This record gives sequence, C-alpha cells and structure tokens, in this order.
Amino acid sequence: MEILYLHGFGQFSPESTPQLQALRAAAFGCRIIAPAYHRDGDVLQTSIGTTLAEAAATIEASPQRRMHLVGYSFGAWLCALLAEHRPNLVERVLLLAPAIDNYERNYARKTASEWHMPRDFAVEVQSHSARPSITRPTTLVHGLLDDDSGGSAPCRISAWAENQPFAAVHLLDGVDHSLEPWLSGGAATGPSFAQVLKESLGL
Repeated sequence: MEILYLHGFGQFSPESTPQLQALRAAAFGCRIIAPAYHRDGDVLQTSIGTTLAEAAATIEASPQRRMHLVGYSFGAWLCALLAEHRPNLVERVLLLAPAIDNYERNYARKTASEWHMPRDFAVEVQSHSARPSITRPTTLVHGLLDDDSGGSAPCRISAWAENQPFAAVHLLDGVDHSLEPWLSGGAATGPSFAQVLKESLGL
C-alpha cells in the first residue's frame, strides 16, 4: 500500500515533523512518499500548481497509478485539491487539521503590503477551491481548539463538512492545530490516530 503525504506550510523537513512521524509509526509496512513542496527550502517560491502537478506525476509513476493521500494543515488542503482535480489517481484521503478558506483568512482582509507571500501566490490561492469538493472517500480530523491563526476555525470546518459527503468527521475537544495531545496518544475524545488511520485508509 502506498501513501502520499503532504506536510504543513512552513514545515521545511517533513521527516522531522510529529505528524509524519506518527503516520510512519501507525502505517507500519506501508510505503510513504513525503515530498517537500517549498522549492529549495524557500517558502516564498511555493507554487500550488507545481506541487499538485508533481504529486500527480508521482502517483502516475507508481505501480498502481493510484495512492492514498494524507495531508496536514495546508498540505491537507492540497490533498483535497488533488483529489478534487484528479480523482482517478486517488484511493482514500485523510485530512488532518485542514487549512481551508486560505485566501479569506490570509489575504482578503489585509493590504498587499501585509501579505506574508508574494502576490502571484495569493492570486494562485484565490484561483483554487477554498473548500474543495469531496470526490473520494475522505476522513477529516480537526481540533476544536484550532483557530484561523493556526489552520482554520472549527466553524469553517463544520460548515464545509455539512455540505460535502465526508466518510467521517472527527472534531476533537481539547486539541489544537498541532493535533496535540491527540496525535501523541494523550487524553482526548474520539478514536486514536492509529484507529482513524486504519478506518480511513482501510489498513
């Protein structure tokens, strides 16, 4: 079984992140591909179109020409976009603390001088679905302590979930954007990360 993992925005070394480490521990025996999408380690060179195209090419080059997708934060939004645009390449999807409504949260209410990314990137963000259509079996996990400064406020996630056919949605009490303490097995409501991974991807 193969999984394509997309990391969060600003996470320059995916292998060192707790989200990917937890995924590798829970998905023992699966081949996990985790590309770094900040070009040359420079967040300002990030391109959504390039990232999606490279992810699609990676899947197309695999033996089955289909993969499961797991993404965290901005990477979860990218996974949802990839599944929306290229459902033929995707088996199942697990979205961890997805950062949706990116243009509205980060650019719409600010002047261009306040934007943390180049104008071309902001325009590219605006050109994609703020809340992608769910085209493949998809599970969503989000902490109720998350907010717009981290990923997305829970009210945004709830509104998205109400209008899309998610296979399962887990909104976790006492859990923030990092997904702690749930990710590391600490006290939190709902099933464990390993259980969600098993159920969502059919491991």
